[in-house]
Amino acid sequence: MGRRIVIDPGHGGIIDGKYVTPGKRFVYTEGPMAGKAVYEGERNRVACTFLADLLYLAGVEVHSAPDQAPWDQHGRFTDEDVPLWKRVKYANSLKPAHDTLFFSWHSNAISNTSAGAGQMRARGFSIWTSPGQTKSDPIADEIWLALQAADLPMPMRKQSVKDGDYDYEAKFKVLMDTDGPSNLFECGFHDHPDDAKLLHNIGFMFKVAEAIAEPLRQWALR
Repeated sequence: MGRRIVIDPGHGGIIDGKYVTPGKRFVYTEGPMAGKAVYEGERNRVACTFLADLLYLAGVEVHSAPDQAPWDQHGRFTDEDVPLWKRVKYANSLKPAHDTLFFSWHSNAISNTSAGAGQMRARGFSIWTSPGQTKSDPIADEIWLALQAADLPMPMRKQSVKDGDYDYEAKFKVLMDTDGPSNLFECGFHDHPDDAKLLHNIGFMFKVAEAIAEPLRQWALR
């Protein structure tokens, strides 16, 4: 068996018209986005469906973390907000661990509230790994460089490159508890109106997924 990728759209989606994850949203009540809202988990699922299909059609073995099941061409991610430990446990059940990459898709926010005009201090893509030099770091670098080369209308964010790479580091559960390599991607800030507008743009979301799919495909089929 070759390498596989477990795709994890962060949080939950919308069930019976209700967003199932507390917080993880921004409702614009004023400014250029007034009357619109970004529900992070729902947007994550749109992008991850593009990503999963692109990889599947390229011959990569793809799995859904929240569904805890292999992906197929007509798949869709559950909208349930599946606990992180279940997502990680499923990824860790796929052996060997070093051939299983866990890729978690999110969007960021820094506001103290989930409604208003939004913030104008931070926006842009970022990629995260666990602290220190691990097997996740080279993959994160390739993703960052692929996004940069795609020249998309969202800025790139990187840490100070003190350790020679582009990723930010954090002790997120999906980064620390996975047995194999793991990356967490933040697709902009859903509380910044410019990023929020892009998160609602299907063409933009597909292009982001397309850019990320290529380094993931290369890793999986190497």
